[in-house]
Amino acid sequence: IMVTKYYYAFAPVERFDVVVFKFPLNQAKNFIKRVVGLPDETLKLWRGNLYVRKKGETQFTIARRTLRTQDSLWIDPARDASGYLADPEDFGRHWTRGDVPTEFQVGGGELATREAGGRRDIAFSFTPEITDGDGQAVNDLRLALEIELTSPEGQAFVEIMNEHGRFALVLDTKGASRLHRYAPGSGENAQPMKLVDFKDFQFAPYRRYRVDLSVFDGMAYARVDGEVKAKETFIETRETLLPPSTDVRRTVRLGARGATFKARNLSVGRDIYYRAEGRHRFKEDQEIVVHPDSYVMMGDNVANSHDSRAWIKRTYSFKDGRPPVVCEAEEVKDSARERLKIKLN
Repeated sequence: IMVTKYYYAFAPVERFDVVVFKFPLNQAKNFIKRVVGLPDETLKLWRGNLYVRKKGETQFTIARRTLRTQDSLWIDPARDASGYLADPEDFGRHWTRGDVPTEFQVGGGELATREAGGRRDIAFSFTPEITDGDGQAVNDLRLALEIELTSPEGQAFVEIMNEHGRFALVLDTKGASRLHRYAPGSGENAQPMKLVDFKDFQFAPYRRYRVDLSVFDGMAYARVDGEVKAKETFIETRETLLPPSTDVRRTVRLGARGATFKARNLSVGRDIYYRAEGRHRFKEDQEIVVHPDSYVMMGDNVANSHDSRAWIKRTYSFKDGRPPVVCEAEEVKDSARERLKIKLN
């Protein structure tokens, strides 16, 4: 690992920076973590996301990563897949076609649909439940692919569904390309709560586009060929967040209406989920005060990362008057405590 030490001589430490530092309770260890908390602010963890109340403020605002940072964090929930489109068996293990007669074939890295019985509508849903790998459902998801309409007109779409609603990136050859937002648990025929028009964009048939729908940190982003065409905010503060919908399945969909298409380079992503229970001292919705000149560090491999959520300072005093020993709880074995006959403060 190459580390540049001089950067912070000219720039402050910023939230979501990845930093290398000496573990405060064992200076012999180097830790690599992501900065999530800055000096003189208060944090909360709630349903996988981070909320921040800065000094002088009254509400906890959701902390948002940039698209560039988030693009480096997405985790494929089906790592055994070879891009999903290598062969029909691989695709069939992870995707389910909706109840329509349109035909399709998969192979060689491509999904292609064909008209059947005069019908061109088709949709595919990601089959596995998307969790953090330890059974916790994840709301922040991504669906990206290259898509080409192979008929003169129609719509192509990608969708993400979570407890906050249904978000759809819709490309339309008639000029109505938009980002749709629907209420949580809404059905296929529901009316959208919000429509955000794409700017300076015309969807054309027989041309390949790279489309990306990313929903994370209370924002939905619709990108085409790397450019953000529309975005929608659905979370601002912890105080205004509605109670979660527990019966909503988190998943992604893709498909077309009135059109056939080809798709390549299909990828699904889930965000890391910051936990605040179990082995960690932090509790869900607990206020965490960051002292001056201090930072809160967390690991991206959150399931097993020895980060600041789990640090417990231990001070051991010797009966013979020697100076006390300060260390971290995970670095002490109970047998050693008995052998040294020391008293835990």
